Parts: sequence; C-alpha cells; structure tokens
Amino acid sequence: MDRDLLGRPPTRRRRIDWLAKVAKGQTTCQSHGSASSACLDRRDLSLPVRNEDLTHLAASQARLPLPSPKVALASCTRGCCPARLREWLFWHLAKGIRLFLLRWEGAMTPEQEEVIRDLRDRGRLILLESSLQGKTSSSFQRVMTRQIKFVHHAIRAARARRCDFLLHLDDDELLFSETDSIPALLRRFLGSSKRCVHFENLEAVFPFEMQTDRPFSRQRTRFRKNFQVLYCNGKSAANLTAGEVYASGVHHFCRHDRSFEEADPKFGLHDETAGCSHPACCIQERSAFVLHFDSPSFVEWRDKFALRAQASMSQLDEEELQQFPFKRASVEAFTKVKKVPRQKQIYRHWRCLPGRKEEEFHPRITGSSLEAAFQRLLSQVRVEFA
Repeated sequence: MDRDLLGRPPTRRRRIDWLAKVAKGQTTCQSHGSASSACLDRRDLSLPVRNEDLTHLAASQARLPLPSPKVALASCTRGCCPARLREWLFWHLAKGIRLFLLRWEGAMTPEQEEVIRDLRDRGRLILLESSLQGKTSSSFQRVMTRQIKFVHHAIRAARARRCDFLLHLDDDELLFSETDSIPALLRRFLGSSKRCVHFENLEAVFPFEMQTDRPFSRQRTRFRKNFQVLYCNGKSAANLTAGEVYASGVHHFCRHDRSFEEADPKFGLHDETAGCSHPACCIQERSAFVLHFDSPSFVEWRDKFALRAQASMSQLDEEELQQFPFKRASVEAFTKVKKVPRQKQIYRHWRCLPGRKEEEFHPRITGSSLEAAFQRLLSQVRVEFA
C-alpha cells in the first residue's frame, strides 16, 4: 500500500482542523537546533522550507517502514546554496528517496553543514566523496567525467546498502510526478531486465530575480517543452535488480561499461553519443519528468559561469560551446563582456520569462502546480509537529 510522506497509509490519515487549532490557542512550542522556537501561525505553514522541516520529515518517516522499492539518489554538487539544498532534499525525501549519496565540491559553510547534519546523523545522507578545497576544474568535460566516475562509485555504495534503484540527478533538478511517489514510479521495474528507467526533462524559466530563497517553488515559473538551452535528453534511474549496470554518459545507464571507450559499431545503440538508448537496456517512464532549474537566480548564474569561464577548455569543451549558444554567451559574459548590465541582459534572454517566441510551455506542470505540491507536503509536516 502506498503511504503519504509521513509513512502513513492514506486511509489512516488524521484529519486536523489546523486553523481552528490555532484560533483556540492549542499549539505548543518546540525548539529544534538553530530553528526558531516561535509557535507556528498561519505564515509558518507557508514556504520556504526550513532546516527543521527536514528534521521533522526524517523523524516521521523513521517511525514506520518506508515504501518499497528502496531508491537512492546520487548527485555531484559544487557548493549548492543552502536554500536550494533545503528544497531539493525536502522534495526528494518527501517523495520517497531513502538515501542521498553526494559528491561535494568546494568548501562547505556552517549553514550548509546545518542543512545536512540531521540527515547525515540518521544515515539518510552520505558524503561519499568530497573535494572541499574547490580545486577541481569546472570545464564541461571534466565535470561530466567526475559525474560518471562518481555514479559508478555510488552504484557500488547503493548496492552495499541494498538499494533497488539509483536515481542520478543534479542539485538543480527535481523528479516530478503528478500522481506517484518515486518508489511507486519504479516499482514495476523490480526484477526487470531493463537497466535504465529514463525520464524526459523540462527546463524551468523564471521571473528575473537577483537571488531567491525559493529556487524550486515559485509560482510564476514555467517549463519549456522545446528549444531548451541546456539539454533535452532527460535523466535516468539505474535498476540495480537487473544485474550489472553502468553509467552511460550522464543521462543514461547501460549493461555495458562504455562511457570512456571509443565507439564500436558492434555495440550499436549501446554506444550512442548521448548515452545508451538500446531497447534491451532502456525504457522511458512517461508519467514523470525531470524538472531542470539551472541558474534559478542571477547570482547563481553568475557564480556558476564565472567558474566555468576560469576553466581551461579542451577541444570537446569548445565544441560544446558551439553547440549550446546559451553556454557560449554565458562564458563570454565573464571573458569578453564583464559588464554587469550586459551580464543581466544575457541571463534574462536565455533563462528568464517571458521566454523566446518559439518556445512552448507545458500546459499542466507550472510553477503554481509545483508550489502547491510543495505547500501540501510542507503543511503535512508542520501540522504533524505543531
């Protein structure tokens, strides 16, 4: 039976008239670490996500068995800002992720440490690799190479912890289903021979903001279906119950370990440039999407591409810049332009609403629907612990 984010079967969900409870003054105060000890009021049921929300959610889930299958999430993050890290962890924890396996690059601030502390203490989050001095290259190819090698490490770690699936996402991506939890999405592939469960991606476009404490949950965000400026070949989960499985680039998984091998015609679609698409390995799950929130504010775009611009680019990196005009313009903003008004203009053009004339947005998945989903999950947690 599927359970809600607190681990309860839907038929056992308690009905709580929260507003009446507030009106009668029946709430209690609790202090959790660095969180405010103020009593919850109506504003406290709203976004953004706070550190104690992660603590409460993990505590709630610990009281009852989590749903099967057991799903881990692997991600390489370069100093993910605390607001994004909180929302990213909360969403996937609420949607059924059992274990987070992270490669952390760059120095970790006390605020970032505070975000992940409780999940680490509970064994729900593991810093599987780290490069805390920030000396790793930010060139496109070097980043992808590190991701592939890390995913192979994460596959071994997930197997050792008896996980059934390993989802590979970046820290600016959410796996979104309008109806199902992540374990429910993957359950039918348990024991299947398919190594790769693939999800189409949609690209977020935002109102212009200098910075934001709600990178994923803003009402006015829209999602591009076409003319995406970063990538359009989705992301995947590895089926660890299907036998040997390897990363096939950063977008797919495969039964063959081919990411760092020269293409060989005998492998056919297993050796596709964009990653394995062979039907013996890959199947598309069409009831969910990866929502890609690259650079959800000007500050995050600036920090990301200022590092990119400092990297030594290989021939493959130069080819990527030619293939993706957004990436080329963003790198040039810090190598040729260097003027803030022009940088803002570049960021607005490629990543902000109203978008470009040729774009189409998804008709149902919107910032409003995602904000409402976040709000429902958050309210359940805060009402439970009020």
